[in-house]
Amino acid sequence: MCGVWGKYMRLRKKTLLVSGITLILMILIIYATSQIILLSSFDELEEQNTGQNLERVLNALSDTLSDLDAFNNDWAAWDDTYEFIEDGNDEYIKSNLVDETFTGANLNLMLFLNSSGRIVFGKFFDLDDEKEMPIPQSVIEHLNANNFLLTHDDIESGITGIILFPENPMLISSRPLLTSENEGPVRGTLIMGRYLDSAEVEHLSALTRLSLVVHRIHDTGMPSDFQEAREHLSDEESIFIQPLNTEYIAGYATINDIYGEPILMLRADVPRDIYKQGQDTLRYLIISLLAIGLVFGGVALLLLEKTVLSRLSRLGTDVSRIGKSGSLSARLPITGDDELSVLSDDINGMLAALEQYQDELEGSKQGFHALFNAMVDPVVIIDSEGVFMDLTDSVEEVIGFKKEELLGRNFLQTEIVSAESKAILAENMAKRMKGVDVAPYVIDVLTKDGRKLAHEVNARPVTYMGKPADMVIFRDVTERKRAEEALMNKHDEVERLNKLAVGGERRIVELEKEVNTLLKESGKEPRYEIIGESWQSRIF
Repeated sequence: MCGVWGKYMRLRKKTLLVSGITLILMILIIYATSQIILLSSFDELEEQNTGQNLERVLNALSDTLSDLDAFNNDWAAWDDTYEFIEDGNDEYIKSNLVDETFTGANLNLMLFLNSSGRIVFGKFFDLDDEKEMPIPQSVIEHLNANNFLLTHDDIESGITGIILFPENPMLISSRPLLTSENEGPVRGTLIMGRYLDSAEVEHLSALTRLSLVVHRIHDTGMPSDFQEAREHLSDEESIFIQPLNTEYIAGYATINDIYGEPILMLRADVPRDIYKQGQDTLRYLIISLLAIGLVFGGVALLLLEKTVLSRLSRLGTDVSRIGKSGSLSARLPITGDDELSVLSDDINGMLAALEQYQDELEGSKQGFHALFNAMVDPVVIIDSEGVFMDLTDSVEEVIGFKKEELLGRNFLQTEIVSAESKAILAENMAKRMKGVDVAPYVIDVLTKDGRKLAHEVNARPVTYMGKPADMVIFRDVTERKRAEEALMNKHDEVERLNKLAVGGERRIVELEKEVNTLLKESGKEPRYEIIGESWQSRIF
C-alpha cells in the first residue's frame, strides 16, 4: 500500500511539476512576445513623443527669435527712431535706451547703424550684473566682416538667427529703419541681440517644461552621449533619440547659425513615462496571467485529482492487493465508462488469461517433471554459472547423491567429478557460456561410495523457469571404455607380433640374396628367385 501510495504521490508531483513548468513556459513565451510586440510599440511611441518634444523646444527657440524680431521691428519702424538715426538727439537716448529697456526686453545688445553702416549708437548690457558693458570686440569684428546684416534692400527685409561668438551664441535680429507707417526710404539698420546663455536655456526649459542642455557642436569636451549623437546627426537625420537611463530618454538636434551652418547641439531630456507605462502594463499583464494561470491550474488539478489521480490511487491499491494475495482469481471493480474503466477491464482480462496460463503451466510443469524424472540416464539442469537448478531421480540412483545435496551448488565445486575431469568440464562450460556448440565428451564421475564411472556428457541450451540454462545428459560409457581399452591392448599386441614377423622375413630375404651371390661366384645357377621384400611375395 505504501509503495502504491508513494507511486501515486510521485505521479501527483509530476503532474504538479508538469503543470508548473507549462505555466512558467507559457508566461515566459507571453512575456517574450509582449517584449517584442508590446514594448516595441511603446518604444516607438516613446520615440515619437520625444521627437515631438524636441520639435516643441526647437519651435520655442524659433518663437523666441520671432518675438525678438517683432520687438525689433516695433523699434525699427518708429518715427522717433527714424529721426534719431539722422540727428542722434540725446533726448531719444535718455528716454528710450535706458537700462530698464534692456532688462524689460531681456536684451544684451542694441546697435543703431545709418545707411552707410556707421554705428550711430550702440549699447551692450550685462543682464546678470544688470549694468552696461563695452560692446564686445568679437561683435564689432563679426559685423564688419559680414555686412549683409547691415544692408536691407527693401522695407520688407529682415534677418534673424543665431551667431556663435567666443563668449556665447547670440540670438540676432536685424531690421531696416522705417517710419511708423513702415515706409521708406530705409535710413539704416537696427540690430538687437540676446545671448543664448544658461539663463536663456533655463527660460526655454521653463517654457517647454523639459530639461535642456546646449553644447557647441565642435566642443571636444562635450559629454560622451553628445559625441555619440553627433556621429548620427546629419542633413538627412536632423534628430537622434536614445535612452539615457530608465528615467529619461534624450532627443538631440543641431542648431544652425544665421548662415545655415550647424553650430550648436541641443539635448532635451524627456521623462520616460511611456516606457514606465509600458513596463507597468507588461508587469500587470504577467501578474494577471500568473494569477489566472494559478486559478485555472488549481481548478484543473482539483478536477484531475477527482477524476483521474484518486481513481488511479484506488486502482493501484487494488492491483497491489491482488499482487500480494497471489490469487489470480481476484478481479478489479469497474466503475464508469472512461479510459480508466477500460484499463480496469483490460487488467481483469489479463488476470483471467494469467490464471488460465498458470493452470496450463502447472499442468505442463507436472508433465515435464514426470517425463524429466522418467529418463533413465542422469540429467541435470544448470544455470549459466554452473549451479544445479534441477536433477532427475536417476542421478541419485547412479551416483548415490541426493538432490538436496546438489541443488544450489556449483557443478565444479561438488565431489561428483574427478579433479582431472574438472578442467575439461570447466573448459567446455566456458565455451557453452559463449554460445559455442560443444561435441559430446567424456568425464570421470565419482559415486558417493567411491567408484569412478566414465560418463559421456552432452549439453544443450534450454530455458528453465524463465532463465537461460543448460540441460546436461550423462550416459554411462564405463563398459564401452573398458572394451575400447581392451581392444586397444589387443591391437598393440598384434602390431608388436607383426613387427617381429616382418623383421624375420627381411632376414630370410637377405640370406637368399647372399646364397644366390655365392652360387654365381662359383659358376652355378642361382637357387632363389627374389620377387619382393615381403615373405608374401616370394616364389621358391
